[in-house]
Amino acid sequence: MSSLTKYRKSELIALAADLNVELLPNDTVVNILKKIKESPDYDADFALDTIKCIREEKEIEEKRLERQEATRLAEAAQIREYELEKLRLTRSNDTASIRSNASNESQNYSIPSIKRVLSPFDPEKSDVSLLLTVFKR
Repeated sequence: MSSLTKYRKSELIALAADLNVELLPNDTVVNILKKIKESPDYDADFALDTIKCIREEKEIEEKRLERQEATRLAEAAQIREYELEKLRLTRSNDTASIRSNASNESQNYSIPSIKRVLSPFDPEKSDVSLLLTVFKR
């Protein structure tokens, strides 16, 4: 029994289940060890081998879960990178189309010079308020 004391409570509970030992939810490690030892199916060598197998299975499962998590994170990162590249391409295409539209519009429409639109202002002959009214338009 002394060699079983170095194992975790969850491992001892699994061993007790293999030995058909009934446990209560509030049993402590000491109570679990006593119940395992008092079990009619208890054999020290068998118990040690079984609990070692339980620990190995748990370690294998933890490693498998870690690999799954790493794979999931790598896939999520790859998807994020793909979406980011897609957004970059969409934005560059939109920018290029805006630039081409702007260049097409500037080719179709010539912007008149302000000197041509406004009549020349002569302070001696013209009224300033008239100039400002035309300038506002």
